[in-house]
Amino acid sequence: MVHPDDQERAWARWRHSLATGEPYEIEYRLRHRSGAYRWTLGRAQPVRDPDGRIVRWIGTCTDIDEARRTAEQKDLLGRELSHRIQNIFAVVSGLIALSARQHPEAKGFAADLRERIAALGRAHELVRPNTEEGSLFPGAPPCAR
Repeated sequence: MVHPDDQERAWARWRHSLATGEPYEIEYRLRHRSGAYRWTLGRAQPVRDPDGRIVRWIGTCTDIDEARRTAEQKDLLGRELSHRIQNIFAVVSGLIALSARQHPEAKGFAADLRERIAALGRAHELVRPNTEEGSLFPGAPPCAR
C-alpha cells in the first residue's frame, strides 16, 4: 500500500518510534482504492500502562493529497517568479553597463548602480519564500527529519 519510494523512510521512522517510544508522524503516499497513490499524514501515539511501558499504539492516516499538491504548485510558482526576478536584475544590470559604455563620464555612477542592483539580487536570494528552509515540502517532509 505504501509507495515504493516512501517505504524505507516510513519503515525507518516506524522502527525509530518503536525503539524510542516517540510519537510516529510522517507524510507518505498510500495507494487509494482507485489504485492511485495519494499523500497521507500518518500519526501514531503510544499508549502506556501505569509503569510507563507501551502496551499499544493508536494512530490515524489523514488524506493530505490536495493540500500537498497545492503547496507544490505554489512552490513551483514561487521558484519561477524568483527566477524571473533574478533575470530582470540581470537585464537591468546589462542595460546599465551598455549605457555606461555609451557615456564614459557616467562610468562611476553606473558601477555604483550595478552594485546596488547586485545587492538587491543577493537580498532577494536571502528572503525569497521558496528556499529549503521556507518551502512547505522541500524533499522529505519536516516530520520525517
